[in-house]
Amino acid sequence: MSAELRINADALKELADAADELEQAVEGADVRLVMGMAMMEVIKNNFAAIAQDETHHKTAQRLEAAPTGVYEEAGRRTDQPVVESDAVSVTIHQAAIAQRFFGGPIETVNANWLTIPARTESYGKLAGEFDNLRFILFPSGTAALVDRGAPSPGNVYFWLVKHVNQAPDETVLPNEDDILNEVMNRAASYIGRVWSKAKLST
Repeated sequence: MSAELRINADALKELADAADELEQAVEGADVRLVMGMAMMEVIKNNFAAIAQDETHHKTAQRLEAAPTGVYEEAGRRTDQPVVESDAVSVTIHQAAIAQRFFGGPIETVNANWLTIPARTESYGKLAGEFDNLRFILFPSGTAALVDRGAPSPGNVYFWLVKHVNQAPDETVLPNEDDILNEVMNRAASYIGRVWSKAKLST
């Protein structure tokens, strides 16, 4: 006794057609857009999380001041993903995030001094917003802007420096593994949906 199994050639053609549709989906712009949306959401979620933590607001806490909202603003200034020929990109339009992430020197621009807030009232403000300040140079060589009406040396509003070398803080952006994991999960889910749809339509 013998047994014979056959697979109808039409079924193979249907499978090949479904595979072709899957290949187009993997190589097309749609899957890159799905991956870009995942990347954008991970970045925005990271900004939302650190906007509420203590680690990224030490100066505000020390001065008992309200945070400036730099991370909330970074979330709002994170663009929708842009699909490129072989990739997808997400842009964050905020120089403060780049400065925090990479660190490095901060120099004066069209000014003689950088202002470092020294009290609650001056945190997140520009020196020009105050009309009651005067310049003072302490015997130590330290410069400051102090309350003009207070007894010498006055209440310090801003410390003045010529430059600052900021340490990098890579935690202002999610790490690459977190981004990649979410991107791959979203891409796999999308490809799975395309495959299921392709099989059903053949």
